[in-house]
Amino acid sequence: MSLQILFLFGFFQGVILALALMAKSKKSKANRILAILILLLSIQLGLTSESKGIVANYPDLRGLAWTLPYLFAPLTFLYVRSLLVSSPMKWKHLLHLAPFFIAILGLSPYFSLSAIEKIEFDITASSYFFTFAIAYEAIRIVQIIVYAILTISLIKRFKSAAQREISTIQLNWIYQFTYTSLASWVIASLGIVAFFVNLDLPINPFNLVYLLCLIFIYVLGFKILSNPVVFGYYLGSSNATTDSSARYSKSGFKGSDEDKYLKSLDELMTRKQPYLEPEITIAEIAEMLNISKHHFSQLINEKLNKNFFDFVNSYRIEHAKTMLCDPGNNHLKILAIAYDSGFNSKSTFNSLFKKYTGMTPSKYRSDFS
Repeated sequence: MSLQILFLFGFFQGVILALALMAKSKKSKANRILAILILLLSIQLGLTSESKGIVANYPDLRGLAWTLPYLFAPLTFLYVRSLLVSSPMKWKHLLHLAPFFIAILGLSPYFSLSAIEKIEFDITASSYFFTFAIAYEAIRIVQIIVYAILTISLIKRFKSAAQREISTIQLNWIYQFTYTSLASWVIASLGIVAFFVNLDLPINPFNLVYLLCLIFIYVLGFKILSNPVVFGYYLGSSNATTDSSARYSKSGFKGSDEDKYLKSLDELMTRKQPYLEPEITIAEIAEMLNISKHHFSQLINEKLNKNFFDFVNSYRIEHAKTMLCDPGNNHLKILAIAYDSGFNSKSTFNSLFKKYTGMTPSKYRSDFS
């Protein structure tokens, strides 16, 4: 089987996978972004499955193949962000797509040529094309490095703040996805640069690029099928009970047990206030309650309609509201109250406080203290 046929199979599988993920993810912003990324990778793969025929008949697609990769690193970052950050995306996040549109604008003289002129340009302007290609890939490598820093910093900030609304399996998936995808983009760009500076490589760098895309699509397909908990619901929302009956159908945790532990949980959170510990984890609270982590997760999902992230932070926000309303705390800064309430990130506290109350902490203090 030739590589072109293999790429063509990957293209069709990627499109089907993206559409299926999109259809099942109406409430999942993260999965929609992932579906878009898979779809774009598939299109990139499809452009090479019969590259000579496609480029010969539709030369504009060569420019599309040059510019689409500018979306891969930003979409990787936005996907990871949507998994870790519960606050909604804003219009400003579309600025992450700016490099793609700038690349399109930079190629506008090429796009303005007729089909015949494009083909002639590809043949006669080879030296110019090589210079452009090296600059293009160099800028891409810089972009990837920038987004690698942004994405890894986001993960570390999330981990250090201990705002763990997701399981270890899900967190491991975030690490795997981030490092694998960013490494793939870097290897692909370096391979193409090596080609244009005439380095002798054991494999055609363009084939390497599309083999990485192909492997990426197949691995994602396998992960989605084998880890429905990771992709079955939106990790960054409070909709933690989606398909909960199916997830806990074999847990053996009955309604009477849930009611008993729910009462104990309320007493635990009220008296011992474990939520004030910034590094508290689902396993630690489950241990205090004398219950397995799985059953504790089931308890808050089914009885409270919350995931662990929302459960803990609802107590933290209530604690912060009480402190903000107390005139005896007027000498404390907002940040101090955030820390005293179990948060160790001002931005996380501000965004969650506004999410729960509809106003900023300072506005809440001025209205109710």
